[in-house]
Amino acid sequence: MFLMPRNNSRKKKTSWLRQTLIFSIITLSLIGCRDQSQVKGLVVNLEFSDRTLTDNLVTRLKAKFITTSGYQGLNQDYNLVAVAEWQGREVLREYLKTSVPISKWSASRVYEVTEYLYIPPLINIFEPKTPRGIEIIFRLMLEKSDLTESLILYSRSLKVQPCPVDVPDMVLLDGWEKIKRFPANLESPSYELWTGQKAICLLKNPGRPGILLLDGENAQQEGVGFSLFLGEKRLDELVLPPGKFKKFYSLTVANLGSEPELKLIILVDKTLRLGQIYPGVEDEREVGLKINKIYFR
Repeated sequence: MFLMPRNNSRKKKTSWLRQTLIFSIITLSLIGCRDQSQVKGLVVNLEFSDRTLTDNLVTRLKAKFITTSGYQGLNQDYNLVAVAEWQGREVLREYLKTSVPISKWSASRVYEVTEYLYIPPLINIFEPKTPRGIEIIFRLMLEKSDLTESLILYSRSLKVQPCPVDVPDMVLLDGWEKIKRFPANLESPSYELWTGQKAICLLKNPGRPGILLLDGENAQQEGVGFSLFLGEKRLDELVLPPGKFKKFYSLTVANLGSEPELKLIILVDKTLRLGQIYPGVEDEREVGLKINKIYFR
């Protein structure tokens, strides 16, 4: 009769200790998340669409910004930017768009941002120190437009492995101009690549959903009509304003069709002589858009 209450007491004590331990672990985990942010009351969760990150990869980033009851807000707008560094140099910088201006964020809310990020080629598979991958430092930051102030919201080390060898090849066909502008070295290309009024390249059909990235620049002083086709299917049509652009396209198997090879066609409605773009250069070739990168994977 005397032992029964004693066992119940022990069970209650064990249960209480277990609940206390679980609560402590959860609390420490939340504190750890908050400590990564320099903005009080803001917790950041990140998720990449690819479980394994490699170089030469476009991956979709989904970020959740959770404001707690202690969030006091920011009295001015900042640019939200994703930055990655490797060996002391910046290898990725992408500005992220928020549906609600950061200055209008309030407490006890969840804000989400989804954006594509491109991890450039970084790894030399023949280098003994890096064949199995590298570690990059990835951060989400708030920056003032004049870069006089920045706040780190999230920071962690990410493992990046070498790009698979079966990435689809791309072959330039008609309508491209290669312009020598840079000395050939590891840090910069040996030429610039420009389209004419119509430029065509050949892509290998992977037979599975993929992502197409077109990264370039409209060097003219006005908007340029731009059309993009994959075979006979129009992927996009718009007016590109002056300056740099970066366009991402998620392609389904239906977009790709059944042919083993695909023609990607870029059309523009106006061109300029290279001599008009680069004063002092005597070159009469007509060009449309400068293309820094075409990615398909």
